[in-house]
Amino acid sequence: SFEQGQDPRVLYSIRQVLRSASKALARPLRTEGQEARTQTDSIATRLVRRSLLSSLSTYEVRLSVLAPDGTISRQYTPDGRLEEESSDQAARAVFSALRPTYEQRPGPVVERLPREATVRAAGERRFQYAGLLGLPAATDSVDAWVLVRIEPQSLLPGTDFGVSRMLLPDGSFGDLYAELSLAEFRDGTLVRSVGRDFGRTRLQPAEQERLQTRSAFWQQETVRGRKYLTYYHRFGPNEDASSSTAAVRIPAILSFDHLYYLLRLTVAGLCVGLVVYLLGLYVRYRRGRLPATQVRFRDKVLNAFLVVGIVSMGAVGVVGMRVVTGENERIIERQMHEHLSRVEETLALEAGSDEPLWQVAERMNVDTLAARVGLDLHLYRDGRLIRTSQARLLRDGLVNERLPGAVYHELNDEAHRFVSAEATIGEFRYRVGYRALIDGEGRPKLVIGVPTLTQQEQLQEEKSRTLAYLFGALLLLVVVVMLTGVVLANALARPIAQLREGLEAVGKGRFTR
Repeated sequence: SFEQGQDPRVLYSIRQVLRSASKALARPLRTEGQEARTQTDSIATRLVRRSLLSSLSTYEVRLSVLAPDGTISRQYTPDGRLEEESSDQAARAVFSALRPTYEQRPGPVVERLPREATVRAAGERRFQYAGLLGLPAATDSVDAWVLVRIEPQSLLPGTDFGVSRMLLPDGSFGDLYAELSLAEFRDGTLVRSVGRDFGRTRLQPAEQERLQTRSAFWQQETVRGRKYLTYYHRFGPNEDASSSTAAVRIPAILSFDHLYYLLRLTVAGLCVGLVVYLLGLYVRYRRGRLPATQVRFRDKVLNAFLVVGIVSMGAVGVVGMRVVTGENERIIERQMHEHLSRVEETLALEAGSDEPLWQVAERMNVDTLAARVGLDLHLYRDGRLIRTSQARLLRDGLVNERLPGAVYHELNDEAHRFVSAEATIGEFRYRVGYRALIDGEGRPKLVIGVPTLTQQEQLQEEKSRTLAYLFGALLLLVVVVMLTGVVLANALARPIAQLREGLEAVGKGRFTR
């Protein structure tokens, strides 16, 4: 649970780092010499820097290499190797806590740290997660240990645990916090959060006063013009220094949100009504009442209004869906253009005199370039992927190693500089923008690809919400049309009915009423 510090997504990411370390570090650690040590430093730093946690959120990640007896040999962070390694008491404490579990069942051990294994006071819970693996893996003798420790830093408001849902396996609770935002406050200060709706770093005085007298309460709040429903719960006695307050926030239901529920209820009602209507037609047909010999004028008017309302709703809905889809695609195209222009500007700043951009991209490290522009990048030559900043996704088979055929045709045969195409990770669909870096003859030498994973997910959510509002409003319009039809039908049918009654009376010789 969040209150206990458990997050299955973090545990999954640590396990991935240990698996990569078992493959990449086993040989360099068995080799002596300065070259082997330099290679170990490079590989270990790259493993930490490319881990999902360090690349997708603000986490303090540390990888330690220990001797068979537990003596610290080297330690690494995303910034490189640490100089003062032997003084880290936390690594030895964590190793002592996890080693018994490893000896009982050799293999990757990934756990949340017990309180006695933390380097600072238990209330601070310095490193909350850790993983241990012996090298070489799956053997009785251990030549070296790899220890990975991770702690959510003092997070800024709006940050979360950072592992995007499309990068996680099935059953990993990717939708657990889709609408909820959770936060923990200690001494009134935010120490960690999940979600994006906690916008303050401290509890407000009014909330702290209520927590003095009550351990839990609900409260409606307005943040930047949007209404939320928040639940505060204090754990532990109020005078205890180690007590903390957990807060759960969810967007309040607004007037427009009711359109979404109206949409679902109306669609369900229409489906049930259609079944009942078809059954009624069948029964009337079997009894010989269809086709009807006579239809009342009022019913004709109501049927006409119903047909007009349904046709109008369908037409406006189709047009609206196309408008929303087209606008989303234009937004994505514009974002990809801006991203690729930023990449070209960065390459131009690195270029020497008369040096083409494709040569700059070829000599630059793709991770360095991706870090400078703040994007994930793919680099293709002759239609084949040669470098990527998402090496982990490539190893897991989630990134295609070849340029899509349609994109290759557009860039090489049709001589377009920019092309976008759809890609998939499992069932999740997103778009990738491609730009050709050309030589002096205008032929593509390299192709840069920029995926829009996180942007696409956000746009899909906005599109679904917009369509729900659209069809909810259209259904409301149909209801208004039908009510108007009832009023007009009664207004038109009543005088006609009176005229008919008068004509029938005249035909029968009654000239007075």
